[in-house]
Amino acid sequence: MKIKSVAQGSLVIAIIVVSFFLIRGAINILNALIVPTAIFVFSMNKKRRDIFALFLSLVMFCMLFFQTQIVFLCLYFGIAQILLIIKRRRMPRAVSIILLSLFNASTFWAAILLTDQLFGLGLNRIMLIMYNYNRLLYTLLFIVEGSFASIILLFVTSNVYKRTRHQNNSKPGISTKADGQIANRAG
Repeated sequence: MKIKSVAQGSLVIAIIVVSFFLIRGAINILNALIVPTAIFVFSMNKKRRDIFALFLSLVMFCMLFFQTQIVFLCLYFGIAQILLIIKRRRMPRAVSIILLSLFNASTFWAAILLTDQLFGLGLNRIMLIMYNYNRLLYTLLFIVEGSFASIILLFVTSNVYKRTRHQNNSKPGISTKADGQIANRAG
């Protein structure tokens, strides 16, 4: 691992830890936006071993401080990897939204069930009670949540992906016409 990758990985770990620490309970949906975006940005130009090292570091950190977030962390890594595939294959926006929405909705539900099984939280039962055991409404909640997260994630990551791709294709040291003119005058 290069120093730059270690520094970027440390920054991503810090962002995720702060996110897990501050965002809990009913607003946990914000973690579904922040964490995959941070992982996506880190993973864009990294080798698999760097991504795997970040994953292992986060899993170990979660085992120590945020045990109930381990299942969701795996989900967020999956979302980030799907976002990378969508961007690299340049999938149409509608297909991307549908694919990511279905993945998000189903894995949010699966993560809640798995977290309940591993840690005995009863979150699934509490959610069903809140919706008066109406499974249709409960399913609709996950679909809306998954779609909401997908649209925002696709918007943010598309802009980040375009910006970094544009910066990687430009000449080093000269980012705009004005900067080029200043550099020419100085030289």
